[in-house]
Amino acid sequence: MAGTQNRGQLAHFIAKSEAVNYDRMAKGFSDMASNLNPQTREVTYIDDSSDSTTTGFQVSYPVSGNYYDEDPANMLLFDMAVNLVKGPDAVLSMLEAHLWREHETVPGVYEGFKQGCTWVPESSGGGAGGDTVTYSGSLNVKGDRVHGWVAIDKTTTPWTATFSEDEPE
Repeated sequence: MAGTQNRGQLAHFIAKSEAVNYDRMAKGFSDMASNLNPQTREVTYIDDSSDSTTTGFQVSYPVSGNYYDEDPANMLLFDMAVNLVKGPDAVLSMLEAHLWREHETVPGVYEGFKQGCTWVPESSGGGAGGDTVTYSGSLNVKGDRVHGWVAIDKTTTPWTATFSEDEPE
């Protein structure tokens, strides 16, 4: 697919860190973007020239949405916020699938990444009277992301996925 991509073509899936199957972040999620937060080093040399180098990233994914009890990924994050989960219990694993990059010979498999992250809730439920319960937080990256292949089962609602570093045959 050429040209610009719709946000729905950038699919995210989440699971507890030890899980094999991931649930799509779908219904109820209203916003999710990546903040790269680059770390840089600035140097000025004796000839008054300057140089800037990127030394690393502190990536985070701010998430906001409405509580939607028919979406397992939504329930996972909301329940973790309500139960004030912290430490190792707040560690999750996230997949990012680029749906515009489907494998050439294996349908339903897309190029993507696996990333460890920690859920840092900011709100465990709010909203005005009569409105839907909302919550927000951030998925803060933990470790390096791994390039690979995301196999998506689109027969489930919401979709589920698995990850492999090895290209399918």
